[in-house]
Amino acid sequence: MELEDLIESIIYSVILLLIILLLGFFFINWYVSKKLWKPFYKTLEQLNEYKISEKTQQFTSTNIQEFSELNKALSAMTEKMHTDFINQKQFIENASHEIQTPLAVIKAKIEILIQSKNLNENDMQVIQSVYNASNKLSSLNKALLLLSKIENNQFK
Repeated sequence: MELEDLIESIIYSVILLLIILLLGFFFINWYVSKKLWKPFYKTLEQLNEYKISEKTQQFTSTNIQEFSELNKALSAMTEKMHTDFINQKQFIENASHEIQTPLAVIKAKIEILIQSKNLNENDMQVIQSVYNASNKLSSLNKALLLLSKIENNQFK
């Protein structure tokens, strides 16, 4: 009977020791993983807060080589995105202004044609359709300029 009790107590002790070791390994692994992946999660947080209209994102430096390389690549990518965004805004703004002048000339010439006295009904309809199309182009251009001004934060 004593031998069976001794074996039973040894088995329970070994099982308890195994459970304590497994829990210890689990918590140590959790703590080390949390500490090791902290720079990665910080980078993710910074990416989630990134706004393309603002200056390029500066990521925190880290001693882990892989995360350091990731941060360098992300910094280069966000810088390129910001530059492309600025160039696109400038292009839209410049294109809208360049389109505005020829549209004004076209509208002025059409208005002169409309005031002409030697036009027949068919010519007048053609001129009216051209005038309507130029008005549509002008309103599209104004909308494009408005969008550009909104993106440049000229309006609240």
